[in-house]
Amino acid sequence: MVRLNPKGREVGFGRRIRTTPEGAQHPMFAGKPPVFEAMTVHLDEVETLPEGAQRKRCPDPTFRRRG
Repeated sequence: MVRLNPKGREVGFGRRIRTTPEGAQHPMFAGKPPVFEAMTVHLDEVETLPEGAQRKRCPDPTFRRRG
């Protein structure tokens, strides 16, 4: 389920985003490094994944936001 982000627009830089085992097999990520950084801008957020959906990438769980 996708919902409007209660915090409004978020702009940031995703650091150490990692490919999940499922993501490593997906054609969308063919030739991409297993860990990357990316600019992020969004108004919505994923609250829950639909049934049968698989997470393909995720942030590094050891990374902590400062401030």
